[in-house]
Amino acid sequence: FELWQWSNTDFCTKGAFSTGGGLINSLTNCNGAMCFDSDYYDNGGDGANAGAGPCPAPQSGTLESPIIDLSGFPTVTGVNLVFSQALRKFQSMFFIDYSIDGGANWAPIEINTEAEDPVLYPVNSPHVNNIRRIFLPGAAGQAQVKVRFRFEANYYYWIIDDVKITERESFNLKANAFAAIA
Repeated sequence: FELWQWSNTDFCTKGAFSTGGGLINSLTNCNGAMCFDSDYYDNGGDGANAGAGPCPAPQSGTLESPIIDLSGFPTVTGVNLVFSQALRKFQSMFFIDYSIDGGANWAPIEINTEAEDPVLYPVNSPHVNNIRRIFLPGAAGQAQVKVRFRFEANYYYWIIDDVKITERESFNLKANAFAAIA
């Protein structure tokens, strides 16, 4: 049973509680996307059928890349993993894991957390559709890089499309509410 499945449409959730969601607004959604439909796997599309679907929650699954040669990227600025995503979460955790030694060792980066953005990613979140840019420290200049999307799923779904690795901007600033006075 493959937890990550390719869908040839931009709508790939069938769970009972994915109403109004499941669409990804990526640039190439017309040629499909990768989907992990925890909601459907748990209930088979019937809200009264919790735990009786084809793969009851919680589930854990990875979507892993082949080895990527990043030896040509400058190590000064580094690289970002950039991708489009659509999601709705209940008690799920989302990770970008990466390896610089061909998959022997993995470094996890948790994303889509309530601490990161309490409006977009709270427990029982709304449908979210955005582009993520995740810095992969130490990956630039390496010849044996692998990346994987890991979903520790307990409802609802995660959809991924248009994955690429780009050189990190040398001016990657983030505005926040922090202020210091001399």
